[in-house]
Amino acid sequence: MTRFNRLQKFLAVSSALLLISQISYSTMVISMDIPTLIQSSCSVILGEVVDIEKNWVPVSNDYQVEATLVIKVEKVFKSCPGIHVGDLVPVMRPGGSIGDAGTIVPGSPTFMSGRKVLLFLMELPNGSHIITGLSQGKFRIMRDSDTLDEVAIQDKAAGMLHLVDSSNPS
Repeated sequence: MTRFNRLQKFLAVSSALLLISQISYSTMVISMDIPTLIQSSCSVILGEVVDIEKNWVPVSNDYQVEATLVIKVEKVFKSCPGIHVGDLVPVMRPGGSIGDAGTIVPGSPTFMSGRKVLLFLMELPNGSHIITGLSQGKFRIMRDSDTLDEVAIQDKAAGMLHLVDSSNPS
């Protein structure tokens, strides 16, 4: 009987550790469709990534990498006060690497200089901007090879998000 209880405890602990390890590689956010992204965002802009600056920033008793993206605004669909076509808008993004070290934030969108993006932005009380819903609020702009039209494709990091229904967050 004791041997069976030890086996049960071992299996329970192993299952819990496996579950924790699976959860640790995702970020939990509320699922947002396009209308919800629009409603939750202060700005919706189309622009080009012209610069990416990465810095170590203090967080609690440690440091983590945070990137500041500079977006040259080409079109404004919805705007926080002060964002206009032609502006260079700084956007904060958690995570990134500097040299051989860095911070991984699962579900954080990725960026490359020179790429065109559609961003849904929230404004923080200090006036800085962040992407709404992490990678849910970032779309890269690609040219359709058949029609040559520009199309918006949601960031691939959105697949790393653990999306929860806001009406039933459990």
